Amino acid sequence: MPKKWEYKFFTDYIYTGELTGMQHLQGKRKELKFTCWTEESLNNMGKDGWELISIVPQSHNAYRPGTTDNMLWVFKRPLE
Repeated sequence: MPKKWEYKFFTDYIYTGELTGMQHLQGKRKELKFTCWTEESLNNMGKDGWELISIVPQSHNAYRPGTTDNMLWVFKRPLE
């Protein structure tokens, strides 16, 4: 009998560092937000039986097509 799986999906928003014209004129710095996933949080998912199977870059930015602004994290574990 084939294994059955359950899946979990999480998304991380990534601030691309784009500044508006006014922010640029005011000398504000670009910022970048990294993922909220840490070694500890990933290990905790593993202890609960979850396996990270994919990280998918996504683009939802109409003004800069092709720019990654989200990361989709996909986990699976066997159904008991």
